Amino acid sequence: MKNKKTKIETPQYKIVASENFPFFNAYHDDAYILSHDCRSMVAVSEEGMKYILDNQSRKEIVVYRIDKGIISGTVEKCDFGIYTENDILFLIELKSPEREYGKALQQIINTIEILIKSHNIPVSNLNARIVIHKYPNTLTAKERKLENYIISNYHCDLQHGTKTMTEVLP
Repeated sequence: MKNKKTKIETPQYKIVASENFPFFNAYHDDAYILSHDCRSMVAVSEEGMKYILDNQSRKEIVVYRIDKGIISGTVEKCDFGIYTENDILFLIELKSPEREYGKALQQIINTIEILIKSHNIPVSNLNARIVIHKYPNTLTAKERKLENYIISNYHCDLQHGTKTMTEVLP
């Protein structure tokens, strides 16, 4: 009896290294990609904080490890990135200490500067998400300034959640 070679099916991805997907084109190394698929629910967590992206429409998404992944070294950066087939990028910072909202904002800014601005990588829709143990009752002047900077300079949708944040992918 002859041994039959079985053909292994490789997924047919929409998101490929091309001009149509500029972020993926720049960052498509398996060393820092945690997943690349069409799952209905994507969750990233760290130190008791959790971000969940509800992908009801089963769009193709790529999940990145940014801290100790795409960006290494001592620079402060966000934890994860989620990139979709619609050229939408979510930058996720999960922050356990409750008094570090300003630090989380600065990490988002650093990540945008390093990954997007310094390499002139366009994305159709940029989103920053901060999940923090406890959102401050009142923002300091510096925190307000950093929020405004992110929103106005990067045309970024900035949102925050407490402990667990869930949102539906548009």
